[in-house]
Amino acid sequence: YILPSNLNCTWAGRATLGGFTSWYHGAHCTWQPVLYQHELGHNLLMHHSGAGTAEYADHSCGMGNPFGPVTFDAAKRHEQNWIPSSAIGNGVGSYRLKNLLLNPARGEFSTVRIPTGTLGEALYVAYRQRDTAEESGLGTAYNQRVTITRASGLGSFSFHEASLSAG
Repeated sequence: YILPSNLNCTWAGRATLGGFTSWYHGAHCTWQPVLYQHELGHNLLMHHSGAGTAEYADHSCGMGNPFGPVTFDAAKRHEQNWIPSSAIGNGVGSYRLKNLLLNPARGEFSTVRIPTGTLGEALYVAYRQRDTAEESGLGTAYNQRVTITRASGLGSFSFHEASLSAG
């Protein structure tokens, strides 16, 4: 639902986690298209993506607070089964990462999932690059970098842990 622009509320959007309803404050709908992505992510059981102790501080994920169009991080994409199992490396090892959004060739991976030892929690290692429309808002701190995200599974928060130089 898009609510009237003159409505006095403190939020830009709200959605039910795993539900079918999203609300958008009309004043934010024209300049914040990533708002739709974020709220629909909640409907798909995605929770926020933060950094450190700040809930929205991951600017590389649509479930955080991006500066423009970005996709969901590797953890969120894995939760939704949007990454084929053949494109997920498991555990510590040597892997050739392809851009998270592109289909990897044989022997390449979209992400590597490394269990942390805490029940259900894992680190997701992925290569991010601003070469598709879906990533046009990816900031320089994440572009052409290897990102590490920590998450505990479907419906959990994810946290951006680091962006490293590729290589």
